[in-house]
Amino acid sequence: VTHGWHTRRAMKVFDQAVARSGGGIALTAAPMGLARDDSTDVLRWLPSTAGFTDTRNALREYLALWVGA
Repeated sequence: VTHGWHTRRAMKVFDQAVARSGGGIALTAAPMGLARDDSTDVLRWLPSTAGFTDTRNALREYLALWVGA
């Protein structure tokens, strides 16, 4: 179980670990934290610290994938 924005890279690492150990284990991703509020409140469109955190996390994950981490 990992956060949804980290699932792709986490699965890559776990797949590599399973391959090194000889295989035989089936992996299933269980991402958490991807659900969003469905309210249509106008304030949702304003910048927030949560939005900046989500952006930073997404950029960090794409950078890590790009450099091969």
